[in-house]
Formats: sequence, C-alpha cells, structure tokens
Amino acid sequence: MLIHCNINIFHGSVFLLFLQKILLLAEDKGIHALLNLAIPQLCRIAKEPKLTYRFVYGVAALRNKGLTSSVIRFLPGVISIFVSISLNAQSNVNLTKMSKACVNIIEYACVFGQTPFQPLILNAFEKSFESDFAFKNKKFFEISSHLTKCSRPQVRKFLRVHLLPVYQKYVDLCERRRGIGIDNALRGPLEKLDHDTKGFDSD
Repeated sequence: MLIHCNINIFHGSVFLLFLQKILLLAEDKGIHALLNLAIPQLCRIAKEPKLTYRFVYGVAALRNKGLTSSVIRFLPGVISIFVSISLNAQSNVNLTKMSKACVNIIEYACVFGQTPFQPLILNAFEKSFESDFAFKNKKFFEISSHLTKCSRPQVRKFLRVHLLPVYQKYVDLCERRRGIGIDNALRGPLEKLDHDTKGFDSD
C-alpha cells in the first residue's frame, strides 16, 4: 500500500507527521521490511520540486528529535537534493536555507561514521555517487569541502578514512567510463581533498 501511495497526501504538516509516525513505528517494532519499502519511496518523492522543502525540513525535524537511524536512512534523498541545488547570486533565501539544511543533515549523519551506523552511511553515499557523481561532481566536492571544515573529529576522521576512498573510486570510474584518461577537472579537487584531510585519520 505504501509503495503505491499518492504523493498528494504529502501536504504540509501531514507529510512531517507521516514521516515521524511511520519511522517511529518501524524503528520501535523492528519492522525492517516496512523501512525497506518506505525509505526508497520517500526519497524518490523528495525529488518532486514541490516536495523537496518538506522532505528536507521533515528530515531535519527527525534529526532534532534525535532519530539518528531514520535520518541516516533518508540520507540518499538529502544528498540527491543538495547536489541538485544550483546556487548563485540570484538564488532566493529559501533555496539557500534548504542547501544549508542539507549540509547540516549530512554533517550530522557523518558524526556517526565510526559507529555501527557506518555501513548505512557509506551505503547512502555510494548510492548517491553511483547515480549523480558523473554529472554533479562539483557538488559532491562541495560536500567534502564542508565536511573538511567541520570541527567535529568524528566527521573529519570519517571523511579521511571512509569517504575519501569513495571519492577516489568514482573519480577513477568516471575517467574509465569517459575513456579520456586523466581528467584534471576531477583530479584537481580530489588531490585537494587528499591534501586537506591529511592527519584527520589520527583525530
């Protein structure tokens, strides 16, 4: 029933209420099958332009309530929204706020990168890289730039030890798929990320 739900039900506070209640129920009861159905569906719905704001602020509300597992399960949707946002001097305030909210959620999730949540977090990044990195790599390096500046040692260590290899993997993959050899537009940011995170693994 959930998979075939009409996106019109995700209106205003109803969306947030549904988000919180369904995830609380699933987490409390250990209904993993429900989570496995609900999360991808809601992440797809989040790509609907009219619903992105509600989705991001819904996940932010879950973060504020300390529902870490639920936030991490929605991470692919949050990353997908962030890399799709194009900010410039003419960007409206709401778009800028939503971009910042996405960064805050990503940073929050990475705090748990050295905990049992690590496989879920890495899987979320892998899914996002697989679907979007080839055409939106600048936005992915924007994420790493934000994480590099984070004051939390857990985030810095997760970035260096676990996320940097993901960046390296998809830079290599993009170069092979394009068949053009070394791509300096990708290698430059990757080398900067490697340089900027040196020493983070000892945090």
